[in-house]
Amino acid sequence: MLYTFESGDPKAPAILFLHAGGLSGKSWLPVMEALPEFHCLAPDLPEQGSSRTVPYSIAGCVREVISILGVKAPGQKVHLAALSLGGPVAFVLAGEHPELVDHILISGGSGQIPRWLVNVGKSTLWTYRLFSREFLVRATLREHGIPEQYANLVHDDLIQSLDPAFMRRYMDELAAWQLPEHINQPLLLAVGEQEPKAARRFALNYLKKFPHARGLVVPGARHAWNLQYPVLFASLVRAWVTGRALPPEFKPLAST
Repeated sequence: MLYTFESGDPKAPAILFLHAGGLSGKSWLPVMEALPEFHCLAPDLPEQGSSRTVPYSIAGCVREVISILGVKAPGQKVHLAALSLGGPVAFVLAGEHPELVDHILISGGSGQIPRWLVNVGKSTLWTYRLFSREFLVRATLREHGIPEQYANLVHDDLIQSLDPAFMRRYMDELAAWQLPEHINQPLLLAVGEQEPKAARRFALNYLKKFPHARGLVVPGARHAWNLQYPVLFASLVRAWVTGRALPPEFKPLAST
């Protein structure tokens, strides 16, 4: 079974946190600390964190997560909170196993990438050798909005994420995975105001695919705003999964 960070009362409603590519479950710890009334589960997905010996695939992530739920949250539906590369895992899990999933929140969710674009991305990986790993880690921290107080928390994960073999595998997975035809659970799609345009485009495409979903923009947020604004992220999770009004800080996601 995948290594899993866990907090809260096992008898409380469960939230499964799915981390971004190249990070690990501990990137959710600041959010989990702000949700003490829930049973929080944050696995290290395959080939990341302490699960690095398990080969990565989206289908494999789903299988492993189902195994975790069978042990940690047997017989109950769980809420999903996913970031970036965790998004496809959440979609596939909810679509193929609806009996396991209650509410869904996906922020900056990765989309289906055309094969030609994946091939272009893979062809540029050699450029990473031109820079030191520490330089690339610092650049990633700035780009994703991860504050200095959490730099040590994610440092080793970011170093590990620079492995070209891992990057090739997850790029290939993003070209191959299929979005489920139906997602019937309550679905909230968030995007940081300062994320790349692709994140907004993916979210808008998902809103078109699933008209019952809601979309919002997080003012001032970059990609990893679960670390940039963990208390705010937790407040959104809490409101969404309990059916309360969403915090007023967020703006509706529009196409313009």
